Amino acid sequence: MTTNNNLLLLDADAQGLIGLILKEPEYMAAAVKSGIKPSTFDRENFQIIFRVMFDLHNAGKPAEIIGVRSELTTRGKLESVGGVVGLMAIQDASGVPSAFEHYCTVLLDAKKLRIAKDALQRGLENITIENACECLENAAAFIKGLTAGDNLPKITDAADFMAKDIPVPKQIIEGVLHKGCKLALGGGSKTNKTWGLMDLGLSVSHDVPWLSLNTVRARVAYVNLELPAWSFHSRLKMIAHAKGITIQPDWLQVWNLRGHAAPYGELLPKLAKELEHGDFGLLIIDPIYRIYGNADENSARDIAGLLNEFESLAQTTGAASAFAAHFSKGNQAGKESQDRISGSGVFARDPDAILTFTKHEQAGCFTVDAILRNCSPLTPFVVRWDYPIMRRDESLDPSKLKQVGGRKQERDASELLAVLPESGLDNKTWASKAKDEQGIPERTFYRLRKELEKGGKVLKSKVNSYWMPTKNQP
Repeated sequence: MTTNNNLLLLDADAQGLIGLILKEPEYMAAAVKSGIKPSTFDRENFQIIFRVMFDLHNAGKPAEIIGVRSELTTRGKLESVGGVVGLMAIQDASGVPSAFEHYCTVLLDAKKLRIAKDALQRGLENITIENACECLENAAAFIKGLTAGDNLPKITDAADFMAKDIPVPKQIIEGVLHKGCKLALGGGSKTNKTWGLMDLGLSVSHDVPWLSLNTVRARVAYVNLELPAWSFHSRLKMIAHAKGITIQPDWLQVWNLRGHAAPYGELLPKLAKELEHGDFGLLIIDPIYRIYGNADENSARDIAGLLNEFESLAQTTGAASAFAAHFSKGNQAGKESQDRISGSGVFARDPDAILTFTKHEQAGCFTVDAILRNCSPLTPFVVRWDYPIMRRDESLDPSKLKQVGGRKQERDASELLAVLPESGLDNKTWASKAKDEQGIPERTFYRLRKELEKGGKVLKSKVNSYWMPTKNQP
């Protein structure tokens, strides 16, 4: 609540600015340029006086006291501002030129606060238990919008701009991603996107290649919103072992938030506060849909708002950000790579780098296409799922994408083998995994499993009845 003392101070600032301009009219142009308008002032008498000053300025006339008094008289408003005595008192209370910017800042901030309070009050008048969260979110978004342009950089002359030495930020993934930029990994359902992001986090934090792309070592923060802590722990251990990484302290930070997901407007500012002094190079948020809140995946406005928050996060932390995005349904082979991602087209336009993983005609393999804004084009390549990581396979043609639709393709036993980890799986889990990741129906699963068993490529453990790949597969 505004105290009487605060109101008196605000009145003093208003009198200081108006009085200064009445004495030295050349400050009127600077006040208008700063955004001062009649509506900036809270009290009616200040609004009336400044309206006259504003109109005189727009007419090319000086906003000095004689002209203002004359115009107030003509409009029949002189007595409503205290007459000649009141007008002279404001001039006598004028501030010093050195306080001009202070007066403008205080008055503009006070106006924003009034607008915010009015908006909040209107929202509270119609609030119910059902819409409380939405009302508060709308009010918060509105208030944030009031100050959205306060910190915008100034317009720069091109000659001055080109004379500056603007360093290129460090690359996190060589030839793909710089610090402060965004990376989206696009893929279909169950295409191991989380495994890939975890691999990326470990690779960058420990200076090892990712998908045969060189990385530059940097601190990484991984926000895990989906996996139970024990599952994330197990996966991280397996990926580190597969890549020969000994996890070192301080390079990879993990924030396990399963069960604690929050809308991006709430979560990302908290994350920025946690990371702003940590000198992080990469932030990974997985999965991104867990922070949508009330945002609609198909709304350009909503998704633009989400990705703008990522931009603010980059400004605060200096870190690049990475997230996974789902493919739309249907045959992906006939679409441009960036158009395979579902939801708003903003997902295909906003990120600085997009890597899409599209199923290859070879089972367990994916063609990787890169859409890069700040780096040279990257030739498409193929990766093979070699549990628990993807490995590049130079022997395969990246143009040979898996076709969906038309005549049903015969399933290959290698598709079933591709989803069986070295540690093995029980029959039920293996069948479920094959259905989720490769679309292999249960009846086909048993036929292919028998084919693998006869071929000596899998065996059933006598200890726990797990099906496991044989050690010496041809």
